Amino acid sequence: MLEIGGTVGHSSLPLAQAFPDAELTIADLGAPVLRYGLARAKSLGVDNVRFVQASGEDLSLFEDQSFDWIQTTMFLHELSTRALRNIFAETRRLLRPGGVVLHVEQPQYAPEMPLCEQAMRDWDAFYNNEPFWSRMHEMDLDAEMVAAGFAADSLIHGGVFGVVDRELFPDAAEDETEDYGRKAAWHVIGAVA
Repeated sequence: MLEIGGTVGHSSLPLAQAFPDAELTIADLGAPVLRYGLARAKSLGVDNVRFVQASGEDLSLFEDQSFDWIQTTMFLHELSTRALRNIFAETRRLLRPGGVVLHVEQPQYAPEMPLCEQAMRDWDAFYNNEPFWSRMHEMDLDAEMVAAGFAADSLIHGGVFGVVDRELFPDAAEDETEDYGRKAAWHVIGAVA
C-alpha cells in the first residue's frame, strides 16, 4: 500500500494496523512530518510502515506496478492542475493489475450542490490559503483519471464520513448529507487498474 502526501500517517496508519501482513509506504515531501510519523508509528506498535521523502509527481524510486493499493486523503486540493495530472499518471504506473487507487477529497461542484455550500467552500479557498481548491472542484476528475490511463468503466465513486466527536458537535447530522462542517463528509474518486 502507498499513501501519497501522507504526512504523519493519520489516514494510513489505521490501514497498517488493520492489515498487519501488508507493507505500507507513506510518501511526503516534508522531512519533519515523516520523522514525527515514524516515531508515532513506533509508539503505536505499527512496524509494517515506512516513511519516504518523495514528491508524488515523481515516484520513480518505485518500479512500475509496485502497489496493490494507493491512496491520497484530502491532498489533491493542495496541488496544481499539473501536479494533479502527474500524480494521477504516477498512480496508474504504480498500480498492479487489479490494484485500487482511492482519492478522498471534498466533493466536486455540481448543479445539485446548493449555491450556499459552494460559496462556503469557495470562502475556504480564498480565506484559508487554499488556492487550488475552487479550481479542482470545477475540474472533471473522471476525465483526468481517464487521461492518466484508467479505463472509464473502472472508475470508482463513493463517499466516506469521519467519526464525529459528539461532545464537540452534538447536533451533527446522522444522515448521508454534508452539514457544513459539523460532520466530515468526503467524496471518493478512484479506479481499479
